Amino acid sequence: MPEENNNIPNNDEIDASSDSNVLSFDDSKNGDNNNTDNGYPEEPTTTKKKRKGISVKTLVVSIIAAIVAAVMLTYSICASIYKSMYAKAYVDAYTNANQSINTNSFSEIDIIAEIMNSFSYQKLDHDEMMNAAINAYIEKSGDIYATYYTQEELQESETENQGKMTGIGINVINDTVSYKGKTLLVLNIVNVINNSPALEVGIKAGDLIYEIEIDGKMQSITDINFTEAYAAMKGVAGSVAKISVLRKTGNTFEEKTFEAKRREVLTTSVYERVYTKDTTIGVIRISTFDD
Repeated sequence: MPEENNNIPNNDEIDASSDSNVLSFDDSKNGDNNNTDNGYPEEPTTTKKKRKGISVKTLVVSIIAAIVAAVMLTYSICASIYKSMYAKAYVDAYTNANQSINTNSFSEIDIIAEIMNSFSYQKLDHDEMMNAAINAYIEKSGDIYATYYTQEELQESETENQGKMTGIGINVINDTVSYKGKTLLVLNIVNVINNSPALEVGIKAGDLIYEIEIDGKMQSITDINFTEAYAAMKGVAGSVAKISVLRKTGNTFEEKTFEAKRREVLTTSVYERVYTKDTTIGVIRISTFDD
């Protein structure tokens, strides 16, 4: 009979030796008895870690930082473009050999136009801006009889030259007057048309218009210039024109304000009278040249 292998432990030895290595549900770190009332051990529990989130404060700060960075970047880019375009416009205005005009006279307006076209946040009316620039140029010449007409204004003038006009019925010229220590721009009334609204309310030839109502507010011609004053004098039939005049009285002026309702007026271009000092002499006055 073969010898018995003594290296194989018996079951009793296995149970005894492995007791210390077997995990029991009764064991705990604190040595407490975790058995439940029903006799079964309590299942071990696990602790879940809380997921971290972004706070509202952090989010707001991040958004503000992003906006500031975007604004600074935009400013830097625009400044760079502005400098390059200004330099280009300046060089083009002075070095374009193909220009037939005197570039020294128009370089500034060319540069400003280039900058406005590139960076203005408003919609620009280039025709209106150019008309205003030309009118200002002529007015600063000091020639009170020089006038610039747009195509529309010229057509309107031609209509008036046919002997009809819609207004209060006066003929005026640009003029200046010294009043209360100031030099004022005025419209000198050289003629009041017969059967006109102006004549009916008491306006006289020689009155100097120094203020005109625009959008419900009296505006000084010195502040708005002659061009706007002429435009304000016009209007549709039935509307009211309000003007303030200086009327010469002795060595001083009297301030008067008139309101006249606009209507179609038949203009009179030629006036005649008998010379008071010599009744054998007749005097003819031509106020306007029209049809």
